[in-house]
Amino acid sequence: MMMQNDNQQQALEVRKYTRGVFIHQIVMAVVATIAGGFITKSVPWSLLWGLLASLGDNIIFLRGINRGLQYKVAPGTIHMRSRLVMRLCLLIVAVAVGLYLGLQAYGIFGGYILLHITLLINMIWLTKKQKK
Repeated sequence: MMMQNDNQQQALEVRKYTRGVFIHQIVMAVVATIAGGFITKSVPWSLLWGLLASLGDNIIFLRGINRGLQYKVAPGTIHMRSRLVMRLCLLIVAVAVGLYLGLQAYGIFGGYILLHITLLINMIWLTKKQKK
């Protein structure tokens, strides 16, 4: 009984952590879009498209973490790895649709990579903050 309570407590902490990371990601996407708009003096559609694709990828990634922790180690690992295919498909579709719409590839990939860099930074920062 005590072990189950510990697992539930850990799952709640992970959900809280992943929500915090995602909220930080949304803020970073908004800041990057506004900064890109000020730099280019127009709406940075390519950057915005890449940021939206990255947010979708972040949702898949963070939900995979939440769901994977509900299982034991081996099935949880398989579940989290299965999300990789979904993430790759999302990236391919987002780039293909973006190029079809006439957006610039470097803007799409720039927004995508920018938000993933901030994801890593946010995860490191929030982890250090929680350890204190």
